[in-house]
Amino acid sequence: MSTGHAICGLDHTIIAVDDLGAGEAMLTSLGFAVTPRGIHSAHKGTANATSVFSNGTYLELLGVTAPTEFNAAMREALAARRNLFGIAMKTEDAAAAYEAFAAEGIGAETMNAFSRPVELPGGTREASFRTTNIAHRTTPGAHVFVCEHLTPDVVWRPDFLDQPNAVAGIKRIIGVADDLDTIAAKWGKIAPGGAKASPSRVDLDFDNATVTFMTPQAFATEFGTPTAAPPALAAIEFVSHDLTATRAVLEKAGVPHPASLVVPPECAAGVTMRFVAA
Repeated sequence: MSTGHAICGLDHTIIAVDDLGAGEAMLTSLGFAVTPRGIHSAHKGTANATSVFSNGTYLELLGVTAPTEFNAAMREALAARRNLFGIAMKTEDAAAAYEAFAAEGIGAETMNAFSRPVELPGGTREASFRTTNIAHRTTPGAHVFVCEHLTPDVVWRPDFLDQPNAVAGIKRIIGVADDLDTIAAKWGKIAPGGAKASPSRVDLDFDNATVTFMTPQAFATEFGTPTAAPPALAAIEFVSHDLTATRAVLEKAGVPHPASLVVPPECAAGVTMRFVAA
């Protein structure tokens, strides 16, 4: 398996929060259907809640329940206000992805297998995964890993796919970086089509979504919102099948300038959000 075949598109993105309850409340106010909270194993020391989308992507809120070695990087990111902490890419085989990344010098870390209980209308089931982390030196600005879902039906719950804000999925994740040449050279190793660079941005296409890095100046011009110190992820772009419904939800939530369809980080768990037509 080559690196290009090891990654099958975007799976989900992770928003790290200091207060999981406050994060859940923010997402709910923005019209996201938030699943019941899941508790991870003791060695992880984390808990999560998700919003799952019809295009096969999802959004994960992740909070620390107890400091552990496993969540040290996330706690560091929170201290630096890098709330848009990570990106999970889809893979059909996390073990094969590990071998492919190692063979091509990507810097694969040990493969992990884990599960978490999910309360469903018919009773509790385990959501099970296998993941392989990609070394941070390959993806500056973000924690990136590939995720193999062993129980996708437990994650993409049919009773939570209908989003009140009309969101159908994640289209783009946007970061900021001063050195776009380094971003293009390193991230380009994991993007199936390589990096598409211009003076103010780098685009990396992953089948169903795009990761974009901009200069801080370009980001400020396009979004008008603050970011963490670069390199860092900063914004999520969602596709909506009804922007009128989306705008109405943002207006009801008291988002400044809802007509712009841009939500500033103070209203969205530390992350800038933008909504565009599907």
